[in-house]
Amino acid sequence: MQKKENILLNSLKNLFNNPIIILPSAISLLIIYSLSKISSFFIETQNQYLWYSWLAFSSLLSLAVLSFSFSVQIHLAGSIINKKNKASMFEGSKFWLKNLIVMVIIILVFNIIRVFSQILAFSIGRLLMLDIKPAQLIFFLFYFLGLAGIILFLTYSSFVLIIKKKSIIDSIKNSIKITKKNYILTLSISIVVFAILSILEKIISISLITESINMLILVPYLCFLLSEIVAREK
Repeated sequence: MQKKENILLNSLKNLFNNPIIILPSAISLLIIYSLSKISSFFIETQNQYLWYSWLAFSSLLSLAVLSFSFSVQIHLAGSIINKKNKASMFEGSKFWLKNLIVMVIIILVFNIIRVFSQILAFSIGRLLMLDIKPAQLIFFLFYFLGLAGIILFLTYSSFVLIIKKKSIIDSIKNSIKITKKNYILTLSISIVVFAILSILEKIISISLITESINMLILVPYLCFLLSEIVAREK
């Protein structure tokens, strides 16, 4: 228990002592916000071809920007934790493409789980002639089991990729091993983060503010926290 508390406190201290890690998040937030403003122009044109073309381009660009930002932050966090004095700010950027592939894999698995959960909930609800609320409960049950049983094991993939300098496949394999060793801690972190984001969305109506809190506080903190867990694994 004390070890877990030390990891949480150390990550908070690292964030407080190294606010430079927030910079990539701030830049990516500005870029993504700008892209969202440009999107409003394409909506107003009422041209579906232009809109879908821009949507595909902006989504891919946003994902690439986030991959670049996360790569830099994870590398910086790992260097600070491992006490590397000459950690270049953007040295982690060389991992952005591999990290992008990892992120795409996670997104694909996430969507497959969501679709299968919907299909199973619909099939069971129809078979048992359930009302909407019980069917929704079944969907959330399957959805949670999919996230807790599959997605959660991919949590450390990007961190292993960048901190341990592993291949994409080896990063996923190592992430599974690390999650097995730290399953309760990893699940607890995920639940707390989900709860915080849900509360913020309910009490703050302006999405830019919630996104700013997420990108400028939660993400940098999680970079230190998850990097420390990975760094402690031999």
